[in-house]
Amino acid sequence: MALRLNNKFRTTEARDIANWFPARENGRDINKGTFGHVMIFAGSTGFVGAPILVAEAAARAGAGLVTLAIPQIIQSQVTARLSPGVMTFGLEQTTSGTFASWAVEPALELSQKGTVAGIGPGLGKGDEVSEFVGEFVRGCSTSLVIDADALNLLAAAPDHGEAIVKDRIASSILTPHPGEMGRLLGTNAEAVQNDRQMAVTTAARKFGCVVLLKGSQTLIADPEGNVFVNTTGNAGMATGGTGDVLTGVIAALLAQHLEPFKAAVAGAYLHGLAGDVFVQENGGATGLIATDVISQIPKAIARCQFKGQSQQIRFRSLL
Repeated sequence: MALRLNNKFRTTEARDIANWFPARENGRDINKGTFGHVMIFAGSTGFVGAPILVAEAAARAGAGLVTLAIPQIIQSQVTARLSPGVMTFGLEQTTSGTFASWAVEPALELSQKGTVAGIGPGLGKGDEVSEFVGEFVRGCSTSLVIDADALNLLAAAPDHGEAIVKDRIASSILTPHPGEMGRLLGTNAEAVQNDRQMAVTTAARKFGCVVLLKGSQTLIADPEGNVFVNTTGNAGMATGGTGDVLTGVIAALLAQHLEPFKAAVAGAYLHGLAGDVFVQENGGATGLIATDVISQIPKAIARCQFKGQSQQIRFRSLL
């Protein structure tokens, strides 16, 4: 279905990213704390890749510190595959290897040490982890990116998670794909895809937060009805793990003090552009994997910031 253009609807441009996320300057009194601390809660037995992708993406997108909280049973596996700069923290797990409901208190204490948090990728299913997610989302006092299994667990509630998200004291960003969006809205992926713009604006109003609907031309909406459409990205990114990468990028931008709506818009643009950079440098989209996207995030950021600086220089030359 064609997108309905109006004064609240626009496409994202590189200059937006440059304006919202300026290049770092030498000579400033800065340190790792300047760029925020991302806390990620993800993973379970059999799903060790998802938390790694989120954490690595957050680090590549410029977060000053990244801590990855995972079930204790997979901590050694995950730590062995992570970049040395990413910290890990093991939480108690159930017999099936998911976060235990009784681990929510230490998880909330840990989240308070961060600037922002992300939750969802690879969490798995079950009553215990469902209780963990509900209590964590309700009690987390920092800005929170909610993705993947966390969305599905919230959507299983009678109100599809509306009350928990709306009642949060800090900002939230939901990042569903069409199937997850369908569950959040009590419908299905086909209905979402039939009118993506209606789905994303309805969800943003329903949950009272920023919502990002993944897919070709990702849409990002806020509760006031403002919508950005993302035009970066390519078919090679239709592969496992790229959504986890997006969660990490958005969380990192939030940690670097972008407002939630701008963090989601910029995150989608940079995520897609990183995939485009890989395709340009390697001659095609086939064979692209999630870690390829992570490797190109710094280049994507630099392209936007350089373009913004070039535009500013050209403008000043006309004065």
